[in-house]
Amino acid sequence: MQFAGHCASWPNGVQQVQSGSFLLDLHVDDVLVFAPGTDLHGHVLYTSGRVILQGKASCFPAMLLAPPPGSVVIDACAAPGNKTSHLASLMHNSGKIYAFDLDARRLKTMKELMHRAGVTCAVLKHQDFLMVDPEDGIYSNVEYILVDPSCSGSGCVSHVDRLVDKVILWDSLSSPDPTMDFP
Repeated sequence: MQFAGHCASWPNGVQQVQSGSFLLDLHVDDVLVFAPGTDLHGHVLYTSGRVILQGKASCFPAMLLAPPPGSVVIDACAAPGNKTSHLASLMHNSGKIYAFDLDARRLKTMKELMHRAGVTCAVLKHQDFLMVDPEDGIYSNVEYILVDPSCSGSGCVSHVDRLVDKVILWDSLSSPDPTMDFP
């Protein structure tokens, strides 16, 4: 894979990405844009957790919340973990993310993703966020709450993904400079 530059326009610039190359996204920092049809599921950067495959729409909640490093955050509907890993990346894996979800199977997947991506600041909670006692001292330092109950990556705003076949969240926790050539 070869770095082809920054995306200069949307959607024309994205549609001109050549096979074997990628662009940095125009709208979302740390997102790499690949040519339609690019399959990275077997690539070492994906299997090692250094990149996370997700739709661009899934990147907006964490980007808009924009918690700085060291923040204390609640991700109210966290599994399977793409937004949580993006929050951790934005926070430079410092601070704390309390990640809630009701689905044990999805939380198991999330635990694997957090481990593979090297996320150490997330505390996974198998419980209903709505049942959390806001007076509980453990949450007294929470500064930010991300609530995406429809799961933007699979819900009502996923139509954005039709414009781009694949986007990748560049994991700045453990990855080299994204402008470097990939093997």
